[in-house]
Amino acid sequence: MPKVSVIIPVYGVEKYIERCARSLFEQTLDGIEYIFVDDCSPDNSIEILERVAGEYHSRLVEEQKLVRIERMSKNCGLPAVRKYGIQFCTAEYIIHCDSDDWVETDMYRLMYEEAKRTDADIVMCGYKATDGARVFNECYHQQTNKMQLLSSLLTLHESWSVWNKMCKRSLYDSDIVYPTLAMGEDMVLTTQMVLNAQRIAVVNKALYNYFYNPNSITKVQSESSRYKHWKDSAENAKTVISILKKKGLEHKYANELVYLKFLQKELAGDLARKKKYSKEWLEMFQEINLRTFSNPFISKSGKMKFLVKLLYAEILNVI
Repeated sequence: MPKVSVIIPVYGVEKYIERCARSLFEQTLDGIEYIFVDDCSPDNSIEILERVAGEYHSRLVEEQKLVRIERMSKNCGLPAVRKYGIQFCTAEYIIHCDSDDWVETDMYRLMYEEAKRTDADIVMCGYKATDGARVFNECYHQQTNKMQLLSSLLTLHESWSVWNKMCKRSLYDSDIVYPTLAMGEDMVLTTQMVLNAQRIAVVNKALYNYFYNPNSITKVQSESSRYKHWKDSAENAKTVISILKKKGLEHKYANELVYLKFLQKELAGDLARKKKYSKEWLEMFQEINLRTFSNPFISKSGKMKFLVKLLYAEILNVI
């Protein structure tokens, strides 16, 4: 049985897939299963991937590494692709990798060894935000207590991302709610992984390279895109809130959930200044409009800026 299954969605990444694939095929851990999922990519991504995989064929076979390329029947987007890839995983642990990013060559070995050493259900590592030439930021995980980690995740003190978290396959075998919308989708999966885990461990090294691409979809500045991202993220936040409520944790994390809802409104803060969105902005999570001012996780400047948006949106609705 493979040790680690890596799920890699592929769509429109012909500029980056070779770098990603080589970093995966160069891993120092043996017994890795690579599951590339083609989301009906319109470019040459798959052809490039097949060429690179061919170069490594003998080495991959010798190291008991398996490469498989699965294809979606139609373009479905990142959340659906990740869910689709899960069914092909046969390893003890599962982790995700985005195909425009790349990993350090010892990432999966260090994480797997830590998982076995500590009998961890989840192992997390740090990551770098980089364009390949410059490092813009480095982020690390600190919390290994799952309740404290969940608080840190809800307040964005630690990252939701699934690509720096290696999880036992068994965590996915429980009754998982899979997100369907591609903005903030990682928080839905990560919340459930953490809640299902018994032991959590950390490798205190930045092993994952998140490609900071100013032209990526998450940085598109059109009004319609910002609106869709806001709505999708809010729906995923509602799913997280629902999951916590089912676990009876909404009161334990009351302040954290106010902060999570606050973040959804902040995501569309500029839309609050437009009359056609102002009413919808006011009504979304309206129960926290006043509670933000006593929330310990929101800075004083954040509260003041929010107050200005709140008043502006109220005035627009009166006019």
